[in-house]
Formats: sequence, C-alpha cells, structure tokens
Amino acid sequence: MNHKSGENKIAKLISRYENMLNNNTQSFFDTHEFEDIADHYIEKGLLGEAMGSMEMASTQYPFSANFLIKKLKYLQFSKDYRSRKNSRYSRIIGTKQP
Repeated sequence: MNHKSGENKIAKLISRYENMLNNNTQSFFDTHEFEDIADHYIEKGLLGEAMGSMEMASTQYPFSANFLIKKLKYLQFSKDYRSRKNSRYSRIIGTKQP
C-alpha cells in the first residue's frame, strides 16, 4: 500500500469513528482499527481522544493486552511530560509546582 492510500484509509477510519461518537451510535471496529485510531490521535497530540478510543477498545475487547499496553504507554508518557513541565516551570520561577 502506498503512503497516499494509507493516509486515505486512516482518514476514512477516523471519520467513521468520529461520526459514531458525534451521532451517539454503535459501530464495529476491529482491534487493528482501534490501534490505528489511537495512534492517529497520539501522533496529532490529541492524547485525551487517544485515551478515549483506547477505553472504548478495551470495552469491546476486554481481553486484548494491546490496549492495556497502549494505555500504560500513554500514562507513562503523560506522567513524564507533566514531570518535565513541572521541572522546567520550577527552574524558571525557582519553586516547585504541586
């Protein structure tokens, strides 16, 4: 699959997922599609949306370790980010942010 058709496939997948959310309807996504959805949001920096898609995936596929691992990676990333942000803030003003 070339790069352009891969982007088109992801765009259609994201559109279908967001339409489902916006219209409060049900739709089926296989595990690979949920992984693509989460990866898309993570790449765009939309971490809340990524976590929401992983939560939905975990509900539909409760025994899939892939989503647990993705959520753990996300949580570790966000913890590291907050830690770096607080550290940078502390150096600027000379105090520790809670």
